[in-house]
Amino acid sequence: MNTEKGFYLVSSTSNSLADNKASANKEVGILLDKSGNSTLTNNMMEGNYHNFGVDGDSLPHFYHDINASNHVDGKPIYYWIDYRERQIPTDAGFVGIIDCINITVRDLTLTNNNVGVLVAYSVGSEIENVNVSNTYDGISLLASSYSFIANNTISNNNWGINMIFSDNNFLIQNTNSNNTIGIILSVSNDNKFVTNNISNNKYGITLGASNINKFATNTISNNWHGLSLVDSQDNFFFTNNFINSSVYSLTSTTIWNSVLEMTYIYNGKTHTNFMGNYWTRYLFSEFFGTGGGMEQDNNGDGIGEVPPYYNIPTGSGTDKDNYPLMQPYENYIYVTADE
Repeated sequence: MNTEKGFYLVSSTSNSLADNKASANKEVGILLDKSGNSTLTNNMMEGNYHNFGVDGDSLPHFYHDINASNHVDGKPIYYWIDYRERQIPTDAGFVGIIDCINITVRDLTLTNNNVGVLVAYSVGSEIENVNVSNTYDGISLLASSYSFIANNTISNNNWGINMIFSDNNFLIQNTNSNNTIGIILSVSNDNKFVTNNISNNKYGITLGASNINKFATNTISNNWHGLSLVDSQDNFFFTNNFINSSVYSLTSTTIWNSVLEMTYIYNGKTHTNFMGNYWTRYLFSEFFGTGGGMEQDNNGDGIGEVPPYYNIPTGSGTDKDNYPLMQPYENYIYVTADE
């Protein structure tokens, strides 16, 4: 037992750790940081602030021999390298998927590690119905593509979902709350986020140097900053709910409505129009401004017409949602939808 770190290896290769117990450390039990080719056997980590973690910025940093004889809080570590078409056992305490293809992670509860689910240099991972809490990164994707991440609950982490150099992933119906950052993308392009709930985080969604990502039918609510975009181009946001969540944008271009007109049913009638996002601040500002109440939607199609757009305050300027929704997206039934 130590007061801060148990075993913390930094830029150190070819280490062997066997038959150790790391407990009640205030930071981490065992952490391998940029330390490749390590062998871990029969190590026990319990009661640490973060029990176990592996970090790095290139594939060799993640190549280790770590078998299931290692345990965190009594549960085995599954650290798989170069596996194909397998499913992680449901008794896992830590999951590492390294240089793998088509690995499934399902029906797990993961807590108190440096990372809950680590996916690095892998293709086709499926992460479903996983509860991740009290980690530094809840779900971490590094240089990974074509992942399907669905129906997970990610809460009380530093970063909920962290994506670095990761493209063409699909995230749907995840609940992401009470994290410092709910979802963060760094140099990650062409990802889709659909019907996720991102609420009560300090920062809801953060994009840095990440382009052409699509966000639709998500609820971003009650975050200190709902959305931050820095050096990120041509990202699409439409039919999302922005509830009590601000937007910040710096040297970024963003499309705030559907690319094509959409056919939908609103208040029992069918309409066709472009669709933007629902903004509580739009209704508030226009109700107390010159537009005033019901005059915002004169033709009753559910799309605001005053002034006729919503000026989105971004902190560094102003963007425009030209087709703001009058009600949350749940009140629109889509007949045809933008892909």
